[in-house]
Amino acid sequence: MINQSMKIQDYEVWVHLGCSLEEQKFTQPVHVTVTLIFHQPLNGMNTDHLSDAVDYVNLTELIKEVSLRKPYNLIEHLCYEVTLKISDFLKTKLVKGQLQIDLRKIRVPVENLRNGVVYTCETTL
Repeated sequence: MINQSMKIQDYEVWVHLGCSLEEQKFTQPVHVTVTLIFHQPLNGMNTDHLSDAVDYVNLTELIKEVSLRKPYNLIEHLCYEVTLKISDFLKTKLVKGQLQIDLRKIRVPVENLRNGVVYTCETTL
């Protein structure tokens, strides 16, 4: 058996995010990485049909939808909501496996913190 996984690397969304209203006033870039480890092989590997695969365009649309829904105070909450949305979507597609969402806030109000802060949520599908 061939193990399968998929990673959407550093999908950028612009979010109203921050602990203060001043920080939330302007959108800022957040990078989202989605890692899927499949417990059951996807048929798309054999059929070459999009209907037999997980469409990563759909996943990025879900990330964008959640990110634009409202202003967020914490990356923890945003990451959690993105994880729930993608998890629910994948369950409707009967995908079995592990889902990990890494959300990186790039522009943090901390001196000398150059690569931001990453928060991770993980769940079993």
